[in-house]
Amino acid sequence: MMRTPETHRRQRPWTGPLLPLLWAACSSAALAQPLVPKPVAPVASAASSRPSQAAKPDQPSALGAAQRVRILTAKSHIQCPLAGNRIAVLSIDSPQEWAETLQQNEQAMTGRAIRWSREQVLVYAMNQQPTLGVSVEPAGQVLALKSGVLFWPVHEKRPGPGSMAATALSRPCLVAVIKRSYFQRIRIVRK
Repeated sequence: MMRTPETHRRQRPWTGPLLPLLWAACSSAALAQPLVPKPVAPVASAASSRPSQAAKPDQPSALGAAQRVRILTAKSHIQCPLAGNRIAVLSIDSPQEWAETLQQNEQAMTGRAIRWSREQVLVYAMNQQPTLGVSVEPAGQVLALKSGVLFWPVHEKRPGPGSMAATALSRPCLVAVIKRSYFQRIRIVRK
């Protein structure tokens, strides 16, 4: 039985110089060996001298655990400089991409200089709003990264019933700086 390499998530077949290595790794000799998880040694934490408990591979917390990505800084804006009037969620990975996308001073947008070699920027822009009283803020200082999806909790604030807000078109947005991480999608979690 001949096995073929799996395709990408985007349904593109594997091509390029790594194809022969992939075929060699999928040979019948390599597939005949059972996959056995390697034991994980306990790691001593910096806060205490006791070793921490290593998660066992058969426990649900070990299989479905999400990686934590900390928000280094976040800033809310009433009028987003991002073009358009619909909901937009994006990741900016370089100063060139920043200049092409937002065309604003990064210190004014984030509150500090961005260290592009270690950090990246997330932008969540709401759709166009009829009042200035709508804003979006981070719901926490930690994002969850699980199976290539970055879950970003946000809190959308709207004017309460009976409150007065100026009637002018606005497009609230949230700009957050995080440690550089690899993910395929960003999912907004409204709290």
